[in-house]
Amino acid sequence: MLAVQSSFLFIRAGAEVTLPCDKMRDDHVNCGATEWLFSDSEGTGTVDLFVNRQLHTSVISKSKADRLRLAANCSLVIREVTAEDAGRYDCRQSDLTTQTHEDHVVYLSVVNGE
Repeated sequence: MLAVQSSFLFIRAGAEVTLPCDKMRDDHVNCGATEWLFSDSEGTGTVDLFVNRQLHTSVISKSKADRLRLAANCSLVIREVTAEDAGRYDCRQSDLTTQTHEDHVVYLSVVNGE
């Protein structure tokens, strides 16, 4: 079974944003079974950002990797947001005993200007 929740966020370039991973499971100690995936706004592909609390630096630019971190509640924090951060973010929480997962999808739009 796959359950999906969606959020839409608009953030000003240069700001910091926290993307929610709602309804964190009680058995997800330290976000161990949580993944964050990213699809850019052009739809050129999906990459893993975090898997088991580990940042996948081999698939994302160093400049982006330096601006990403996981919060204690498994939310994704992006510092100094840029246009390249716009797109779809999937927080996937897996239940390894039942082989199911829940996704929380966040669509991030970046706006420039004052």
